[in-house]
Amino acid sequence: MACLWRMRSKQISRPDALGFSIVFAIVVAAVLIILMMAPAPPHGTSVDLVKTYSPLAMPAAGRKDALVVAVLRDGTVFFRTERFQPDRLAGRIRSASGMHTERKVYIMADARVRYGVVKETLRGVQDAGIQNVAFIVERRKVAP
Repeated sequence: MACLWRMRSKQISRPDALGFSIVFAIVVAAVLIILMMAPAPPHGTSVDLVKTYSPLAMPAAGRKDALVVAVLRDGTVFFRTERFQPDRLAGRIRSASGMHTERKVYIMADARVRYGVVKETLRGVQDAGIQNVAFIVERRKVAP
């Protein structure tokens, strides 16, 4: 009788461990997918994004064909993975915005960059004929 009880307990514990493993794998996969959806700054550079309390989700910014402009702290401007001067940005955006891309530019500006650089970048985007611009920001953490 004691052997039968041990066999039943082993059979019950195996599905629980398998169920936990499946749930754990699903959670890890979901976290990885969410992290991959976030747009990454070009060339591994870091952009300290502006923080706000009520950002809107922009999943289209993570698409491969999204028109993403990054403005670094030192004033360097990247369009996708290429470095540009703000005055040459309009021509490159015009050539990159084809039939299959969304007519929207996403700007990742460092929180510490001079406003003048962001203004020049916006002028370059508008010169390309694109009026729909979104700034990528981070959610500000609420104080405890």
